[in-house]
Amino acid sequence: RISTETKSDMLKNKYGNKVINLELGQTEESINFFNENNAIYYKDGNFKITSGEFNPTDGGKTTIIVKGNLTISDNISYKSQPNLLSLQNLNSLGILVIDDGTKTKGNIIINSSAENIIGNFYAEGTISTGKSTKSLICNGSMIAHKFVFERSYIGQGEDPSENIIYDGRMFANPPPGFLDFSKVVPRFS
Repeated sequence: RISTETKSDMLKNKYGNKVINLELGQTEESINFFNENNAIYYKDGNFKITSGEFNPTDGGKTTIIVKGNLTISDNISYKSQPNLLSLQNLNSLGILVIDDGTKTKGNIIINSSAENIIGNFYAEGTISTGKSTKSLICNGSMIAHKFVFERSYIGQGEDPSENIIYDGRMFANPPPGFLDFSKVVPRFS
């Protein structure tokens, strides 16, 4: 649940993050739309993220919360940051998808056309990867109650159908609300 209060005509949560409520009729956006640094975007209802590059103003971190189901329709990536001077400016995306109380929502559905996605994903329900003969690469992390891996890619050698590559952004520059997640991710050596 998001706690908000009005300060200087801005909606902020108790941690000082700007909270941006998506409109009722707003059902899909390119990842480019989410460009506020240190902000939380909130959508009450199903939502679709289309392709693009994630690049918040001045670089940084953003969290998207969907109370419903989220569909990722195509590839999403981080914009290149060749002159990065501080980890506080490292682009880092967090996506939380929660149930609306019906026990039928809180799912992340990745369309079969998506082959490369980025972000730290948390689904209260299921993350499904979409039926496809193409592989799926996720740079980030995925946490869910249930996973449905549907890809049937047959590559060279040991290439997996679904490849989740932890990129460290959740530790280096945690998106709003993800600081505690970074503390519980297992460490392997």
